[in-house]
Amino acid sequence: MAEFFYNFTSLNTIHLSRVAILYNINTIADFLEQRGDDINIIKKVVKAAAGNIESGKKVIVFLLK
Repeated sequence: MAEFFYNFTSLNTIHLSRVAILYNINTIADFLEQRGDDINIIKKVVKAAAGNIESGKKVIVFLLK
């Protein structure tokens, strides 16, 4: 059962990386509100946010809070 939850958390982190690079702060906030307890903010997520041309800076600040 622990492996299932680890995989679930890992998938949420992967999806957050995709969301961070493509969407604005409001979408990311909604995503984290729904799944936030099951997500680890790792270097990969922050790097993805840095690649967000329109909202990257705001997203990084939000994630680090």
